[in-house]
Amino acid sequence: MTTLPEEAVKAAHEAARVRDIRDERSMRERVVDALTAAAPHLAAARVKKLEWVATGQTGFLETEFYAVAGPLMHTVHPLKDVDGPFNEHYSIHRDWNDREVWRVTYYVGNNGLSGISKACKSLEAAKAAAQADYEARILSALEATSGRSDVLEDKDRLDAATAALISLTEAGIPTDVQELLIVGDPSRGVAPGSLSKAIATVIRALHPVADKPSDDGAQGEGWLPIESAPKDGTAVLAYQAGRYFKCWLECDQYEGGYFWQDEEDSEPSPTHWRPLPSAPASEGAE
Repeated sequence: MTTLPEEAVKAAHEAARVRDIRDERSMRERVVDALTAAAPHLAAARVKKLEWVATGQTGFLETEFYAVAGPLMHTVHPLKDVDGPFNEHYSIHRDWNDREVWRVTYYVGNNGLSGISKACKSLEAAKAAAQADYEARILSALEATSGRSDVLEDKDRLDAATAALISLTEAGIPTDVQELLIVGDPSRGVAPGSLSKAIATVIRALHPVADKPSDDGAQGEGWLPIESAPKDGTAVLAYQAGRYFKCWLECDQYEGGYFWQDEEDSEPSPTHWRPLPSAPASEGAE
């Protein structure tokens, strides 16, 4: 999964969160603001993952090769084959003086050292360091694109991102979603950082360079765009993002109660839906 830059999440978080009750933006408007703020911190292209191959090269450490838990040397040639004109490659091997350390080095040519030579605590950490260095080299040669209008105008993806934000910020009561965006308030049941998690999901769902979530098992998890709701009369839960609609009840006076009615209710226009929860098991059922 692509690692989202921390700056992108922070910028989006600040743009989307509610600061006070005067903030009347809809959920969709907050999503757009979040993505717009995150865009400058996101790469215009995704760099492919390095493919690591155990070379079996042991050099003068051959006597120690079979004593280690894994391969002694891992090498990748990201731009050209090793026999080609460039010979750029990353090499990872156990440190010669400390066998608990993995050292990653970037080479140009057969003997030319260029760029990183870093000690890491694990093979995976060394691979991650090489990947980060590789991506930085590739992206430094690219010109960043200025706009994300094609993404922001994609209604289906915008709906999906809005639903994701709703799903991750609600605390069980859909109509409270607007207030729940005031993050870090224990009295509302919202833990600090929950909006950042939601924003990261929004960026992944909406931005073209971020990984797309899998569709497997997505049905019924969280709020879904209303366009995908069943059309066969199936009962579902519905929610209108960005505001609530009035729905008044009417009852007769009884035992000191009162009669209450309001004919000025607003027409519902739901934007999201989710399946009804399963019925609870009857008492004594296995």
